[in-house]
Amino acid sequence: MFQLYNRMKTIVSSELNAMIDKEEVPVKMLEQYPRDMGKDIEDNEELARKALEDKRHQEKSYESLQASWERADDVA
Repeated sequence: MFQLYNRMKTIVSSELNAMIDKEEVPVKMLEQYPRDMGKDIEDNEELARKALEDKRHQEKSYESLQASWERADDVA
């Protein structure tokens, strides 16, 4: 039973790969890579911008907390 399943899986996989190979156009694929990379760059720039905003926010929070501790220290 397991061998039958493996054979069916191999046949289906082979047929799917053959269909994909038949439809692939190397020039179109090469043209798509820069588009994908551009999208990835845009996504990474957005993530970097958000990370910098988070860092600035954390620094302000730290400074605020530090100032309140200093005030509390002066009162005590």
